[in-house]
Amino acid sequence: MTIVTISYNELNSPESSPDLLEKIAQGFGSDDDCKGIVAITDVPDYSQLRRKSLHLTHALGTTPSDILQKLEDPDSYYSVGWSHGKEKLEADKYDTGKGSFYFNPLIDEPIPAILKRDFDEEMTEEKAKFIEIAKRMYVASKCDSYQENKLYDVIDKSLCCKARLLHYFPVSVDEHETNEGKSIKEQSFSDWCGWHNDHGSLTGLLPAMYFNEQGEEISCPDPDVGLYIKARNGELFHAKIPSNALAFQIGETSQIHTGGLLQATPHAVRGCDPTKDGCKGVSREAFAVFMEPEYFGSMEIPKGLSIEEAQKKDCEKHFPKNVKTLRSRWTGSDMNFGEFSEATFAAFY
Repeated sequence: MTIVTISYNELNSPESSPDLLEKIAQGFGSDDDCKGIVAITDVPDYSQLRRKSLHLTHALGTTPSDILQKLEDPDSYYSVGWSHGKEKLEADKYDTGKGSFYFNPLIDEPIPAILKRDFDEEMTEEKAKFIEIAKRMYVASKCDSYQENKLYDVIDKSLCCKARLLHYFPVSVDEHETNEGKSIKEQSFSDWCGWHNDHGSLTGLLPAMYFNEQGEEISCPDPDVGLYIKARNGELFHAKIPSNALAFQIGETSQIHTGGLLQATPHAVRGCDPTKDGCKGVSREAFAVFMEPEYFGSMEIPKGLSIEEAQKKDCEKHFPKNVKTLRSRWTGSDMNFGEFSEATFAAFY
């Protein structure tokens, strides 16, 4: 099964696409086999912006570690600036396979002075473009059956937005978890990023690019590499995002705001097998934008619905064993988004 794709032109002119809502429902709806992901194609100026962005991400991720360490912010649970090897998505296992640089693309300087070089002008232009695209993505508002424009307003009006540049380091032979002889359920899918749910409202995601040891852009040399999603019914899905598309995933905050109509789906990133031809020394570059409510934003569920309905125990039974449930961090409508975020960061760092 492939990712549901929607043309950018369809979103701008929904009256010309009678099956638009059906497509949205296929990607984000309440069916058991729903993956919680939709891809948007034909975004203006997209290919050039994507390539430039991910080349810059590779340059940042391969910057000497002593410089990057100066960009760390322990007080924010490493959710601002540089982070590597601090996040623990799976029990007793730190995610050392990737490094991240976090910033708010709406209000922050994209790259601090310590990394000026040629980043500033290009990064500022790019992040502004991607956020403009994300804001125009009113998919969320069409899924909002309970509170008119609730989800759309989060995306359109909130300044609490997090961009995350992701550099996945080459997998060494020593680090590689072999899957030889294992069933599909037993195999490792998380050597580049452990299983987790996004805790915000909506995540925008660029399809990744790959680089060899010489820093040259290459085609992905391993067909098993990339993003994997667990559907609500437990089906494992290899989410191959088209290179000409922006993907969007549902986060836990939208799950709360819709009373469980929308569901965050667990996902992980499988690394290159360094024992395969052409895979030694290969890195992966990605870029995610997390759209979220303001810090004091409400985390209320729709009237008439219970916490249990928002949390869908029947979906949780299919979670990979280390994915933390929503109820383990969300105490109910008395908690605001900032408190929910802090509880989430505390659980993972």
